[in-house]
Amino acid sequence: MLENCTLYHTTRVSISQIDIGGGNRKDRWSDLLDRGTRGKQQVISYLKFLYPGKDIRPHLVDFGYEPKHGTKVFPMTQTDMGKGINQMIEGIKHHNMESAPIGLQFWEETLEEYNDLMGIKDKKKRDRKPLTAEKNELKGEIQRYIRALKKHLEAVYDDNPEELEAVLLNWGFKKFFR
Repeated sequence: MLENCTLYHTTRVSISQIDIGGGNRKDRWSDLLDRGTRGKQQVISYLKFLYPGKDIRPHLVDFGYEPKHGTKVFPMTQTDMGKGINQMIEGIKHHNMESAPIGLQFWEETLEEYNDLMGIKDKKKRDRKPLTAEKNELKGEIQRYIRALKKHLEAVYDDNPEELEAVLLNWGFKKFFR
């Protein structure tokens, strides 16, 4: 029982270390979102420059914007952002904006950072999966031992409910259920 508890604790610590690993990943995602927002604004400004006095909304689809609730929205979720960046690159090529201030190089670097971050996320998920399965199995075993201990104590102190409650509280059980 003690060995399982120790193993369970060690497994939980290992999972936590995987979650923490690459610690600046959250900051990198935040920077990537900021970079994407800044880039989108520049692309829209440049489109207004290319098509003065015209409605640019029909062109936004070429740049990865998707129609949503009567407007066009660029996908900024972790799972959809890569598709949007790829379409942005295609739109930049299609509209000959490679040399624009936020042009092809900017979006290719953004895509590279996105792919790197998604690779880290996938690796963490793969590393975490077997440890999580082991942790859950150990947790089930520990819970069976705890239930058996509680049933044993209930059998021993069956004739004295007050003493049973005190013993259960002493063993760390939070509530007394009868």
